[in-house]
Amino acid sequence: MNTLMFILAGFLMASLPFFFPRLLGTTSIKPLKAFVIFAVVSFLFFAIVIAAALMVEQYLGQRTQQSWEFYTVLTCLWIVAAFPGFLWRYLRRPSLTGGN
Repeated sequence: MNTLMFILAGFLMASLPFFFPRLLGTTSIKPLKAFVIFAVVSFLFFAIVIAAALMVEQYLGQRTQQSWEFYTVLTCLWIVAAFPGFLWRYLRRPSLTGGN
């Protein structure tokens, strides 16, 4: 159950920065800097998910050491999980009728 929860939280948090036009809900973002800021916020969410997973692993038992290959694969999976949000933000065509 914990594994499924972290996978779902990871997928949600990977795409979440792309669904909101404001930086963490506070300030508006200019289109030129938007992608870089979204990448930084996504990295922040990535760090939060990893920290939470490591804390739960430490709580449940002995935490295992991971090498660079684990984090490389995890980063690639994070990028794949962020792809739906990227599509929504940058490749979605606006409606011609002005509706949703």
